[in-house]
Amino acid sequence: MPRMNIDPAPLPAIDLIGVGAPVVDSVAQVPESFLATVSGAKGGMELVDDDTMRGLLARLPAPPAEATGGSAGNTVQCATRLGLKTSFIGKLGNDAAAGFYRESFRRAGVEVTRFKRAELPNARCLSLVTPDSQRTMRTNLGAALTLSPADVTASDFAGCRHAHFEGYLLFNRALTLHLLACAKAAGCGISLDLGAHEVVAANRAELPALLREYVRLLVANEDEAAVLTGLTGGDAAQTARALGRLAPVAVLNLGRRGSLIAADGELHRITITPVTPVDTTGAGDSWLAGFLFGWLRGRSLSVSGHYGALLGAEVVQQVGATIPADRWPVIKRRIQELAETNQKNAELH
Repeated sequence: MPRMNIDPAPLPAIDLIGVGAPVVDSVAQVPESFLATVSGAKGGMELVDDDTMRGLLARLPAPPAEATGGSAGNTVQCATRLGLKTSFIGKLGNDAAAGFYRESFRRAGVEVTRFKRAELPNARCLSLVTPDSQRTMRTNLGAALTLSPADVTASDFAGCRHAHFEGYLLFNRALTLHLLACAKAAGCGISLDLGAHEVVAANRAELPALLREYVRLLVANEDEAAVLTGLTGGDAAQTARALGRLAPVAVLNLGRRGSLIAADGELHRITITPVTPVDTTGAGDSWLAGFLFGWLRGRSLSVSGHYGALLGAEVVQQVGATIPADRWPVIKRRIQELAETNQKNAELH
């Protein structure tokens, strides 16, 4: 089985730097009567402006529960808990939500000096949960939306071994190309999680060239991969191999059916232990954290994939994208057991 080896040179100060929107996730339990006063349809997500978000927060029957969010942010937080040295590039606002986000990252062990600031409210996603458990989301991107090429240079990636990008950045193509070029100039390996099929549809013509130029690790789910490759027949192996022609390593996540990893002309199948999901929020982000932890520690693609499957299965048994602190010793012990089993199997062969 081929290994994606990492150069044995001395490690830089930062293993992984995330690039994306630092969004505060706010979850509020509300009655149907409250939702009736909110413009827009029940369920799904709609963008709102600063005034609308402030009004919604002011009218809530009780303060919302808050957590750090954003796809790349979730991955970085998880990877930090596993032991990677991490940092983050994104634009915070000037309010209490921005302070909460930065302080949460700092307490988790993320290096926080590379955040940018704007004199605007921080990005926030407010989930209004009605008694039927349905979530109606209203999002204000605030300061995060103002990150620009002028904010970031290659020096922001200095000392970082690998940069992970969330796909939503692609909606600002000029910014994304600038950030990718900065990361590449600083010598970072680069991964990209496509994030949503809408992202892929809006960038489909340009994506293949961008991937071949910059991206070492490509991550997609079935919907995103179908839009990118044009393959809609349901043959996951064929789709994964098509993704593998766009990047040296390509991951096709299949939800409960596990994942496929294409690299060097080979396909690695990763199964998952069946669990009863409570909330799938952050499942892909946590999977990627586990995979990156293994990969950047020199583990095989298969072992790294099983690390990812372990974290993905763990987070879907919680509400929200954050794995509780008391679960991390269990997770780390299981990862150690997987590493030891792999070592024994390698010695036998």
